[in-house]
Amino acid sequence: MDFLQEFIEELIMSSLSSFLDPDQRVYFVGIIVSAILTIWVYRGKDLGKNLRSLFSKRQWWNDSAKLDYKSFLIWKSVINPFWLPIYGTVQLAIIFAMDHHLVQAFGRPETGHWPHWLIYSLFTVSIFLFDDFAYYLVHRCMHRWKPLWEFHKVHHSATTLNPFSVYRAHPIELLINRCRYLLTVSITSGIFYYFFINNFDMWKILGVHALAYIFNVSGALLRHSSVPLSYPKWIEDWLISPVQHQLHHSCEARYWDCNFGVTLALWDKVFGSLEHSPMDYKTNPTNLGVIEEGQLLTQHGFFANFFMPFYKCFTTLKFRKSGLDKVTPSKQIDRHLKPIPLNQKKLRNKL
Repeated sequence: MDFLQEFIEELIMSSLSSFLDPDQRVYFVGIIVSAILTIWVYRGKDLGKNLRSLFSKRQWWNDSAKLDYKSFLIWKSVINPFWLPIYGTVQLAIIFAMDHHLVQAFGRPETGHWPHWLIYSLFTVSIFLFDDFAYYLVHRCMHRWKPLWEFHKVHHSATTLNPFSVYRAHPIELLINRCRYLLTVSITSGIFYYFFINNFDMWKILGVHALAYIFNVSGALLRHSSVPLSYPKWIEDWLISPVQHQLHHSCEARYWDCNFGVTLALWDKVFGSLEHSPMDYKTNPTNLGVIEEGQLLTQHGFFANFFMPFYKCFTTLKFRKSGLDKVTPSKQIDRHLKPIPLNQKKLRNKL
């Protein structure tokens, strides 16, 4: 009983600490900024009505939202404590190994004395661009290759969005993204450590990066929400707005496979997957979720969402010679669902 009590207390404290962690989407400063932006979006005579709808029980206490909360608790109690010690150890090992091999191959470069502010500014921008691009590539692969889609589909099966939906991810997807981030940070850090070993504080690079902090406190919380915050089109050419990410979660055929970026829209623009916010989105928001064989996927059980992707992934790989694994999820759905406008009212009643 003492062990159980200590576990519960530790879980509660670690969960609450997320609101004080600048590296988390639910950081309290980000919540305050998001609240201000929400009031600005809903400004006018319908403010009260929109806020009541936004904070309704239907929005926050449905089966889809409950899976988000369970995923958040699992992430805080199991995955995060397991990953953090490994992350720090492996990151330092990669950095020192890169530095060692680069010195052996090319010698130690003479870079002179660079101002610390310039080194860390270059480091911050480099790691931001590298990881943002890597995220785009990994995310697009998760949509384009069916075995990975089966795991990523857990995140997209949400039929309502709330700030905790960002934690709604299968452990395999979490592992892939953690490894992606580990590699991008470690490689960038190793290169900078090699060039600026005398002016580079190893321990500073293990903290929160400035641009990630700005992202978390500038409305990123609203990406997984029903708040229709969009940007002017010229800004959406460069930065992904909350509405653009909500379109990414849409189950409507016209929005399949768009807006894979996390922060920058640049990669979507370059590779042809950018979709701007519709002009009428505030009055006609998109429907959310995944369509399979003409039906909205409404399976929100924790264990089903954990085990079923393994089974479907195994089945897909077993019959890979048929070519199914080379077809995008969207095109597979297309075989069963004609790209015609969905019945909005009927679909909303299922949520």
